[in-house]
Amino acid sequence: MEIIMPAEISGKIMTLIDSATEKIIIISPYNKINNWTKLKKRIAEAKNRGILIEWFVRANVPDNNELRKIGVTPIEVENLHCKIYMNESQAVVTSMNLHEFSDSNSIDIGYSINIEKDYAELTKFVNTYVRKGPIKAIEKIETSLPQIPQYDLVCWLKNMYPQYSEKIVEYSNNYGGCLDINDFKKNYTLKFEAMASYFRIDLRIEYRSPQKKIIFDQLREQALFLNNSIGNEIVFGSEMKRLKIYFDNLHSNSYKDWNSEYFNSYIKHRVKKIINTFERVLK
Repeated sequence: MEIIMPAEISGKIMTLIDSATEKIIIISPYNKINNWTKLKKRIAEAKNRGILIEWFVRANVPDNNELRKIGVTPIEVENLHCKIYMNESQAVVTSMNLHEFSDSNSIDIGYSINIEKDYAELTKFVNTYVRKGPIKAIEKIETSLPQIPQYDLVCWLKNMYPQYSEKIVEYSNNYGGCLDINDFKKNYTLKFEAMASYFRIDLRIEYRSPQKKIIFDQLREQALFLNNSIGNEIVFGSEMKRLKIYFDNLHSNSYKDWNSEYFNSYIKHRVKKIINTFERVLK
């Protein structure tokens, strides 16, 4: 545990946001961020990296609407008073809300957590008292959506990326369930394939030669950026027509057999990073 002095708290929180690779949990009862450009920029960058953001706020506070303006749906919790900021490996516990006035004027204190045992205990607290508390559903658009199993990859893709809804094709091979997003980008197909002992996502280049080789070489030149953005190493196919991303630690090589806990804790964030990265890179 490391004590954080008042002038350093917001910086620690922003560093935590910047270093997130999978998720960010913000528990801040009161939020005032309209003019907090530095914070809003970091939230936007995290969203662009495909980071899952959960932002818990106190119920019935008018300033909660400010979060919607930056594309975050606030999760309202009755009687919320604790202030906790977490990514997938570290946390900051503090007396400070994400309120720009507090950052400039209040005398707050905090401490950082990066020890596995302490992080696990804090996660247990959040799951017990924040996530499982009386949470108020406040987005009408969300409550009007059909209730779908969270582990259903196809339904999740259609809701997360409605622009691809009509392009998804399901089929099976000898190993299990597969699906394609045809024309993911013009002349590209994104393939989700079950293999003998692993699962693979392919980006298939549908251009004709020699254009196919030119694009393949251009993507290979960006391999370091792609690997860092996606969080998996890309294997460039020997036939110069596809980029392959392997998932070899799955409990099942068919997406139809993934359970909800595994899908939500691992697969969903990886798929978001892959799709978001390829959307930015492909022309």
